[in-house]
Amino acid sequence: MEIAIIGSDIAARGFRLGGVEKVYGDEKLGDTLEALEDVGIVFITEEIAEKNRETIDEFEKTKRGITPILIEIPDYLGPMEQREDSISKLIKRAIGVEIIQKEE
Repeated sequence: MEIAIIGSDIAARGFRLGGVEKVYGDEKLGDTLEALEDVGIVFITEEIAEKNRETIDEFEKTKRGITPILIEIPDYLGPMEQREDSISKLIKRAIGVEIIQKEE
């Protein structure tokens, strides 16, 4: 299974050191996501994901299978506040039920 990263230069550099070869910035994100349909996991930094939320949501709605799985990760500045935990959202989409209860 291939892995890709869409992130800042600093985040991309770290993934390159870990052996990830498919590294992208946020230019033309829609085209990039379409080109990565054969990849298993795509990590995307939270900052880029927030700036491109509509594009990501549209991609998630129209992709043909469960892959690529988009996983939002913090950038080098640390995590951003999340509206909804992306892992919980993925699980709910995959099996149709929310199994992780959120603490209030």
